[in-house]
Amino acid sequence: MAVQEFSRIRVDRLPGDPPSRPDGTRAPTGEGGRGPRRASHGIKLTRSTILTGLAALVLVAAVPDTIRDTLKSGRIYLFSWEFLADLPARLTGPGRLRFVFQPIMAILLGLRGGLADARAGRPPYLT
Repeated sequence: MAVQEFSRIRVDRLPGDPPSRPDGTRAPTGEGGRGPRRASHGIKLTRSTILTGLAALVLVAAVPDTIRDTLKSGRIYLFSWEFLADLPARLTGPGRLRFVFQPIMAILLGLRGGLADARAGRPPYLT
């Protein structure tokens, strides 16, 4: 009985689908005739939003350990003399390439984006 009742239910469209045309066909809006998938509150699930969410999750996961270390030692490592003393050691360890390569890439990508904005006539990011 439940199967028969269920078989009579007709789903016209999914929540992220565009509305149907008067003739019953759907307007093409992307791959597969549907637009981008959206969560129930309207956020697009794109690669950018997923990566932003993952980055936020990593930062939130690091907070308890950071607070525990600060309460245990009574100092904040990033703004301490110990941090400054550890900087030269970072140039000789296994992460030395990243320590140099990451700021260089950030500078190059920032310059590329700034020049593209200037060519397009957009205002500077920081004024």
